[in-house]
This record gives sequence, structure tokens and C-alpha cells, in this order.
Amino acid sequence: MPPASTSPTEDGLDIRFAVNTIAPYLLTKKLLPNMPKHGRVINLSSAAQAPVSLDALAGSVFPLSDNQAYAQSKLGITMWSKALSAKEQQMIVAVNPASFLGSKMVKEAYGVPGKDLSIGADILVEAALGKKFEKAS
Repeated sequence: MPPASTSPTEDGLDIRFAVNTIAPYLLTKKLLPNMPKHGRVINLSSAAQAPVSLDALAGSVFPLSDNQAYAQSKLGITMWSKALSAKEQQMIVAVNPASFLGSKMVKEAYGVPGKDLSIGADILVEAALGKKFEKAS
């Protein structure tokens, strides 16, 4: 049996794409009709991005490393955020709050402590609520 991080969903999709790309898209589509026109959707992206393999998205490429799946899924969320923002009145952006924050993933994958997580949290709060991001797209 493959590890949980590489197991496909019941629909056969790569679980990492389902969590990082598809679930936020579906949630956003459901919430948009109830959001005010000045509302904001802030998606957490990453500087680690790679072209999306549709076969990997569909869960038919194994093994796909965690790093490959992460990078592809983060480009996926960036691209649908941009595409959806062109169609909707609300602001929809994908933000890379900072590279190499001290997350478990950074510590385990790269063996470095990473930067203070509050850096990323502060940027995301500013993007969601602050005046500097009012006209972002």
C-alpha cells in the first residue's frame, strides 16, 4: 500500500492535488455567490512551482515525489486563482508569503529551520484585510 501522501482519493486523483488545488477551488466557487463584491479570496501559493502534469493530477503517475506534487499543485492554485479573478468581481489572488518559512515540510525536506512562520502569517493577514492589497489582482 502506498504512503498516505501518495494514495489516490476515492475518485482516483492525487491526494496532494485534491488538497492543495482542487478543494480550495471548489470551496471558492461555493462561497463566491455569498461574498460581497469587495470580498477577497487569498490562496496560499509558493515560489516552488512546476508545470502541471495532467496525468499526475489525475493520479495516474506514480510515484510522484512530494516535492513534484507540491510544486505542481501550487502552480495549479496560482493559475486558477488568476483565471477565476478575471471572471469574478471579488479579488482572488494567490500569494507566496515568503520562501523557506519554518514549516514541517521545509525542516524535513531541506534540513533547515526556516524563517519565522509569523512572516508568512502577517503577509496573509495583510493580503486578506489590509489596505495595501485592496486593488491587487
